[in-house]
Amino acid sequence: MKVCVVFIGGADDRETLAYAQRMSGHPNIRLTVLRLVSEDQTITDLIERRRNLSMINEFSLSNNDCPRVSYKEEMVEQGNDTVRLLGAMCNDFDLIMVGRRHDPDSSQLMGLSEWGEIDQDVGVIGDIMASKDCECKASILVVQQQASVVVEMTQSQKYISVTNSDR
Repeated sequence: MKVCVVFIGGADDRETLAYAQRMSGHPNIRLTVLRLVSEDQTITDLIERRRNLSMINEFSLSNNDCPRVSYKEEMVEQGNDTVRLLGAMCNDFDLIMVGRRHDPDSSQLMGLSEWGEIDQDVGVIGDIMASKDCECKASILVVQQQASVVVEMTQSQKYISVTNSDR
């Protein structure tokens, strides 16, 4: 089975990469990590940048000797470059794994939030891959880091109003 991880950065992409790391141990899995990078890095959070680089470096070191695992970096300038790249490669894999949430101001996604089709349930990249314009035959797995879900729930007005009304 040919599996691809699309990595832009952020907690959900790191969770996706961790899941793929576990899959890479299976002898029937050929794993490609595709990291989308931009010359215009808009990540202002240095801690987030370090976490991304640390995860990529850890993954690369642990799979350095594995011929079934490959790592590629592709330079993209804006969202339409990302769409074009994903469309061109999507049928090369059986499974494509993507993180759900990304920084909407990242260069790699610039201009994609204006699409009317963006489905917040699967995120920007998941929506691109599932779009009928993409004609992707691969299965898409959208991953979200569970710890983030708990934080979102505790900060949600809906959750707060329910717990306050129970008192």
